[in-house]
This record gives sequence, structure tokens and C-alpha cells, in this order.
Amino acid sequence: MAALIHTASRGYPRAINNLAIQALPATFITDKAIVDESAARAAVNEVIATERRRAASKRIIQ
Repeated sequence: MAALIHTASRGYPRAINNLAIQALPATFITDKAIVDESAARAAVNEVIATERRRAASKRIIQ
């Protein structure tokens, strides 16, 4: 799980924190007490989807 977050964040501390924060609700929703790889993957997917939506909206505005 840590390797997944590190790879997805490219080692940037702020990105690591954002992914870790996103993993917490994914863990809570599945009624688990510990963040596992599935929660980390859900966080990565959510952040990537958000970045794509943000990039698309910038293209529309310009």
C-alpha cells in the first residue's frame, strides 16, 4: 500500500498526504479499521479522476 501511494504521488509530500487523506473515507466506507491496498487504490483512482475533471474544465473555459 505504501509503495502504491508513493508511486502514484511521485514522492511529493503534499500528494502523499492528499492520497492518504482520500484513503481514509474509502476505509471507513468498507467498515475497516486499517487502510489496506483496496482503499489506497480507491484513493488513487479518485484523485486521478478529479485531476482529469479539473483539466477538462480548464480546456472548456479557455
